[in-house]
Amino acid sequence: MANQEEEMNGQHNAEEKKIKKPRKMGVNKTGELSAWWVKFFERLRGFDALEVSKWADQEILGYLCSKYEKLYGHSFSFSLKGSPSRCDEMFAIKKIKIVLNNDNPKFIKDYIDWVFEKKLEGKQIRIVSMKYFMTPGLCNEFKHHHIRKNKISRATQLPDDIAKALAEENHSEIVTYGDLAFIKMAVESSPDADEMKEYKDLLNLVERHCLDLKILNTLDE
Repeated sequence: MANQEEEMNGQHNAEEKKIKKPRKMGVNKTGELSAWWVKFFERLRGFDALEVSKWADQEILGYLCSKYEKLYGHSFSFSLKGSPSRCDEMFAIKKIKIVLNNDNPKFIKDYIDWVFEKKLEGKQIRIVSMKYFMTPGLCNEFKHHHIRKNKISRATQLPDDIAKALAEENHSEIVTYGDLAFIKMAVESSPDADEMKEYKDLLNLVERHCLDLKILNTLDE
């Protein structure tokens, strides 16, 4: 993970040096925000038009910025360096994912909510940089919290969006993590059997809704 982070930092710096096109800079020659950045900020504000499971880095950043504005009463000021897709703030979202060792948008949203609720709201802390959210100690504390809060057993009900998606595929009988674990075990025991194709498709459907199938191997009784 450390090597991945170093490589990412190097790529980010190298990409910044390659950006020379003025049309992608934050402010154009007339002193107005460039069209590239106008579109970028429009997409940031549209994060709630998508299900969380479908959020990309821009939607995550938009959500974080909305929480910031709600708490402090003013918008977060961007660096406006280079192209929007390679700006410092987008890089920060990628870095947060690396430090958390998780790219599930629901997990990242939970982390953002937790930071604001437990560390910022009602406190005298003023965030001036996205670097605050990359703090390893903060990320580790959240991961411990997340494990305690979301201890999953075989009887735990599946998230609503997954249960709904399964029901739409005429599998409303699959309602718990234990049900999914049984299906996964059956597929793994006979992966090439023709009758397993339907169940493979169901597991793929669940993965598209950002459920890590590895969790089914460690369910509590």
